[in-house]
Amino acid sequence: MPQTFERFTYCASAGVGSPIVSDFIKKVQIYANSTTARADYFNIANGYDSVYIFKTAIEKTGATDGPAIASWIEQHANEMQVLSAAR
Repeated sequence: MPQTFERFTYCASAGVGSPIVSDFIKKVQIYANSTTARADYFNIANGYDSVYIFKTAIEKTGATDGPAIASWIEQHANEMQVLSAAR
């Protein structure tokens, strides 16, 4: 958990780190400013990552069945760029 929260903190003078995190933070800030809902970066990032992991697996396998998607994710997990592991 500490690593995840580290990704969403930064010194204003140093910038926000990797482009994937920077873009994500901008999107959440726009959302948070447009609603009274409280923006929870941790849960939003996990949902965002989940959707894009499945999207990529479906596109790469051309399938939607669980075993094919699970197999592809297991074989390519280290290649995926996700917010929770962005540096």
